[in-house]
Amino acid sequence: MENETDLIMQRAQTLPPEQHRYGIHFLSRVTVMDYVRIADEIARVLPRGRILDWGCGFGQVSFLLARRGLDVVSYDYAAKNETTTSPVFPEIKIQYGDDPVNLPYADASFDAVLSCGVLEHVPDEAGSLREIARVLKPNGYFFIYNLPQQDSYKEFLLEKFRLAYTHERKYTLTRARRALAAANFKIIYTKRSGFFPHNLSVLPRVRPLYNAFARPVLAWDRKLSALPGFSLIAEAIEITAVKKSNRE
Repeated sequence: MENETDLIMQRAQTLPPEQHRYGIHFLSRVTVMDYVRIADEIARVLPRGRILDWGCGFGQVSFLLARRGLDVVSYDYAAKNETTTSPVFPEIKIQYGDDPVNLPYADASFDAVLSCGVLEHVPDEAGSLREIARVLKPNGYFFIYNLPQQDSYKEFLLEKFRLAYTHERKYTLTRARRALAAANFKIIYTKRSGFFPHNLSVLPRVRPLYNAFARPVLAWDRKLSALPGFSLIAEAIEITAVKKSNRE
């Protein structure tokens, strides 16, 4: 884990100045270690197969999943259709599409789809979920991470004191269940995460201390995010769902 974490943080230093604000999460060892954790979890559930990294950003999770032997397709939304190399991970080719909903892939062409901090941003939630279901094989996995929780204390404080960006669309587990069920998904696993802030974008002076103690911070983060009461005010919901087969 440490080697991959260091590698990603070192690679991110090569970002051009105009993209630094988009790569702020790479400055946090806690955040990067959490990306490694996400890749490990997905690889345990799906040790092989073709996975779509939907809304892949710089391709950091694509990079980690490919290192674990998965066949990764990296996709994101942009103003025009093109395929380019990630500015951080030259091994990763990112396909961009100019349609905010429709995906340029055939029906049932993936064993899994990953949404890591993406679903809450799409303009047409129902349409996007239908598209994800379309490109998934029956019983294919839909992994959702960093889905903002409605009662997150962090979102509340950031919004109340106007400290930083907060998500316009937040979720309860009930809302997520309904949206996924309407798109023919069945949830098989859920948990909460992110009791502690990860990026520290509003407390940059604290980040070096956080980085020095990243491992215990994440350990306590997982414990507190799982505790009754504490879990309901953690930052995010994590969901593993499967596309129902036609016989269900």
